[in-house]
Amino acid sequence: MMSTGFAFRHSQGIFLVTDSMYVGLLDPNSLKQHKHFRQWKVTGVDNIYMSYQGEMNYFSERLRFTDDLIDKRKIQNGRIDLEYVAGTFIPRLFSLMEDHKLLDPEEKSESMKGEFLLVTPRQIMLIAHNGYVMEQDKFASIGSSDKFAYAAYSSASENPDPFRFAIQIMDTIENHSRYARYPIMVTDVGNGTTSIIEKKKQYQRHFTPFEGVFGNQEMGLIQLG
Repeated sequence: MMSTGFAFRHSQGIFLVTDSMYVGLLDPNSLKQHKHFRQWKVTGVDNIYMSYQGEMNYFSERLRFTDDLIDKRKIQNGRIDLEYVAGTFIPRLFSLMEDHKLLDPEEKSESMKGEFLLVTPRQIMLIAHNGYVMEQDKFASIGSSDKFAYAAYSSASENPDPFRFAIQIMDTIENHSRYARYPIMVTDVGNGTTSIIEKKKQYQRHFTPFEGVFGNQEMGLIQLG
């Protein structure tokens, strides 16, 4: 699977952005729209979100419904204790991936066939293939277009509107990478509001997701242009 996801810190909070594109593994020339955007709210805790980019998309569906993935007692003032993430959360993640045969057998040490973003209202964390956790101050990206995402962010001037800022970054990524496409999903991690932005139609569909799949929510349209 090839796609992109990124998170950024804005004056209005932390935002998680994922696109809806992937490339079929058996046909590298097949660009396809996906049914969801590979980001979800962690079950059982408030305002903690994850994104997964890697092999076997169904694994993100599995994690979407996993109870007690994160102990809510380890969350204080919108932050997760990093020792807990490294010592408890990551081993559990490896165990779940091993169950789904998503550890790379060719690596000498344990390595996941994918990367994660773990975001809270005050933190952006990138979880690498080897399980190493890196807390980023302003920006992090995963997926096949991550290098373009970092370049786009470093060259962008912050827009006072976080959604337009996300579009500014995504436009640059899309212009340089064939593995990133609209629509995109943008989540305001602090308040849990999620929007789908379809660039061609220039609108946002706002809704607040419940834990699990997105559906049966009240939606409204807001013009961007």
